Amino acid sequence: MFKYIENVLPIELAEKMHANHFEINKSDKSSYDHWNSFSTCNNTLPEVYIELLPKNVVLDITAHLYNDPNSPFYGDKLIRNTDGAVQKYPSGSMLPMHRDSALYSVTIFLNKEWSAEDGGQFIWQDEDTNILNVIQPKFNCGIFYKGSMDTKSPYHGMPVNLSQNTRVGLQLFTWKPSNTANPSGTFT
Repeated sequence: MFKYIENVLPIELAEKMHANHFEINKSDKSSYDHWNSFSTCNNTLPEVYIELLPKNVVLDITAHLYNDPNSPFYGDKLIRNTDGAVQKYPSGSMLPMHRDSALYSVTIFLNKEWSAEDGGQFIWQDEDTNILNVIQPKFNCGIFYKGSMDTKSPYHGMPVNLSQNTRVGLQLFTWKPSNTANPSGTFT
């Protein structure tokens, strides 16, 4: 089950992430090269751009999540097996429904303004009721998934970004100890 939390990061860190990682850069990876073919519909969907985060940035973020009593990862040492990336969804892009194989995952929204008319919401399917849940992107708010060693996340995805702006999200994936070499943002 996913959990929605507001004000995930200290505001200074959220502002820094927004300022430093918001634009699409030439060094960003393409979803065509970085994701499996299902997630890009065999490279027929518009590209999504992935900026892999340096380990020191990921450590700053995970240290906060580890030490914050309001975080689902408070005091959880497994969070040290976390990779991070900023995923940038240009106008027209989307992410098909899928399941992550990561032990834990987090999406933190970095857009300062985003309306329902912009599309690009986070959607997930409740496994018990099959009801689709829709989360509207809101700056510094996040969706957390905390699984177990033998589960995958519920089905989730992102409908088409209808805005002319890029929808930007910080993605964190905590890997099972036997799978720590899996690069951030790779769906299996």
